[in-house]
Amino acid sequence: MRLHERLRLSRQPDETSPWWSIVLVALGAGLIGGGLWLGGTWADVAIEVGAAAGVGGIVLWFKPRLMRQVDQVATQAATAVTDKFTEQFVKLENIGELQANEVERQRSETKRIVTSIEEAVTFANVEAMLMHAYHQGFFEERLMVKTNTERGKPLLEISPFSVNREDQLMPMDPQVHFRVLSYVSSYNNRVELGPIDDGTTIWQDGEDLQQIVGRIIGIYKRSRLPEDELDFNLVFSHLIESFRLMTGTLQDPRQSTRTPRGKLALLINQEWALTDIGLEGTTSDNIFTPGRKDGRWVAIDVSETPCPPDCDNDLWNEAKAYMESMKAIITGIATR
Repeated sequence: MRLHERLRLSRQPDETSPWWSIVLVALGAGLIGGGLWLGGTWADVAIEVGAAAGVGGIVLWFKPRLMRQVDQVATQAATAVTDKFTEQFVKLENIGELQANEVERQRSETKRIVTSIEEAVTFANVEAMLMHAYHQGFFEERLMVKTNTERGKPLLEISPFSVNREDQLMPMDPQVHFRVLSYVSSYNNRVELGPIDDGTTIWQDGEDLQQIVGRIIGIYKRSRLPEDELDFNLVFSHLIESFRLMTGTLQDPRQSTRTPRGKLALLINQEWALTDIGLEGTTSDNIFTPGRKDGRWVAIDVSETPCPPDCDNDLWNEAKAYMESMKAIITGIATR
């Protein structure tokens, strides 16, 4: 195949003939050569015109190819933007499904945690339940549980965080903190619940249940508390029951329950719970909240309040007894 036929068949990307580039380059070379050979006045003019023609021919040859590369890059960028938009559109289209899947995942995780701690009360299971409850907003930094079914017995405060609020909120290593709250006579001859001296201990990862039980019994002995009234089965059962209440999985065959609006501080009984917004009914919409007096928070005063409609009088009296003895704690919760 002759050269001019190959060039005719091999068109430029913009469908122009490559002959124009060849002609311009050849013309430019001829003018430059002629200018150098002839010399004289017209030599500079011939050389400049020849150089311009040669450069024009080179540009005409490479311009379509450069433009094709630019078009390819622009097309790829546009495709990437379109793909990203499509991906976002798909995510937005399926966000309802994603939300439903996340809700189901959290329900499954809650069920798994409850099942695991019911099967084995270990450090890992207790710490996992506390952290899960905290991140879900079920309680503030700590939770109180009963140590005995009778009124007037100490409570046990349990938290995955240090008792001292000024300490780092989340410890470097997983821990479960315990603090014994006991009833003492206050300056106004009222019996109030509060922390005792040297009443804290920490359950560390790697320790078994017997070790933390032994340390809490030691706190009872040092503080002259009746250790035979300390019921650890109730402690962890109450902890699980509190967790179930806040997750809406509390199974009470006698009546339906309502998840409190606030963050749980103490599940008092089957009908009443103390939260960060006040005393809440767990089977009704009754809520008693703290108020302000002289610019300061004051505890809930329910001492003269009769049993609300459809409530159990004994359970209401128990709730009032806890409220009466926990004024300092309630005020502290309300101001957080």
